[in-house]
Amino acid sequence: MPERDTGIELDRILMFLMVCSIHSSSYYLSLSFDVYDPKWQLANLINSFSRIAVGSFVIITGYFTCKSQAKKIYGQAKKLLATLAACAPLFYIEAISANKRIESVPERLLTALWTMVKAFLKSNGDFYHIWYVQVLLMLFLVAPFLNMLIQALDKAAFKRLIAVLLLFNSCIATVQMMLGVNFINTDWFSSNLSLFITMYVIGAYMRIHPSEKAAGPLPPILVLLFGTFINFLYCSDKSPYIYLSPLRGFKVSYPFSSYVGIFAPYSNFFVILAAVLAFRYFRSLKIKSRAINRIAALTPTAYVLHSLVIKAINIHPDKQERFRGFAPLMAAKISLAFVISLICAAIVNFIIKGLGSGARWLVRERNVRVNTQEL
Repeated sequence: MPERDTGIELDRILMFLMVCSIHSSSYYLSLSFDVYDPKWQLANLINSFSRIAVGSFVIITGYFTCKSQAKKIYGQAKKLLATLAACAPLFYIEAISANKRIESVPERLLTALWTMVKAFLKSNGDFYHIWYVQVLLMLFLVAPFLNMLIQALDKAAFKRLIAVLLLFNSCIATVQMMLGVNFINTDWFSSNLSLFITMYVIGAYMRIHPSEKAAGPLPPILVLLFGTFINFLYCSDKSPYIYLSPLRGFKVSYPFSSYVGIFAPYSNFFVILAAVLAFRYFRSLKIKSRAINRIAALTPTAYVLHSLVIKAINIHPDKQERFRGFAPLMAAKISLAFVISLICAAIVNFIIKGLGSGARWLVRERNVRVNTQEL
């Protein structure tokens, strides 16, 4: 595994900030659909800019894992499971305090925990935002086989593999969404695991065949601005896009559930393109910082916890008047979610490390007793 690059670690930190931004802005986008309201436009800007976060995390995973052996990859999966287990009590407490659907009576604790496990596996309700962890675990399961395939490919074949993955997982789905047609069923190809495999392979390609071309910050920003503009056009009932569409009369005013189906999907081609360009830029940065590396090391655990933190600090619309503007409100919420999630992640990691040390100590003590008895 290559030495951690501070530029990439900075990318990891920024992407986690964007994860907090996605959920913070989505809440307000779902409350109102007046696209001419400056509040909606600001939330749309934040949300559209933040959509590269998930794909970027998987690119980084592919970049650092593509040459690892199965033992090391499954070790990463074990760490992720340990993190999830350590955070499970917090999810349990949040679930029973929110709607009482999960039994909280101590004598029925096993039934309650089993209910929580089933809800997690279904990735719905209170545990929806852990879907990333579920799909990442599946990716770790197939990663050793992906690595075998990747190492057997030459550069040209590698490019063809990426082109095929992008075609079926992103390009066709993106064109269909933008035109409002459905000439090929891409539900299977645009699933989360397929997307993660695509981003993993792209990250692996940039590790194995690095580009020497200079990368700047402007291209990903321009792509994300384009995405924001597309979102506005699709959501506006007075949109000029209706005159550009090959399907005259195509409905361009959507509820929020349809809004997230256009530029917002993580498999959207422009979202993937922006994620790749952003990664190339941060990888090209020649900086060294222990502080950045240590903060970035907290982001996997913080990712598991962030949905709980955002729910805890959510500000109901009837309390927004306490703030002098919507922009300060959004900035405060995103910043709080980011900082509190990292602090909670540091505490959870400390607990996991302590439990691991305790378990190793017990094993050593047991071995000492066994050896003493044998003597």
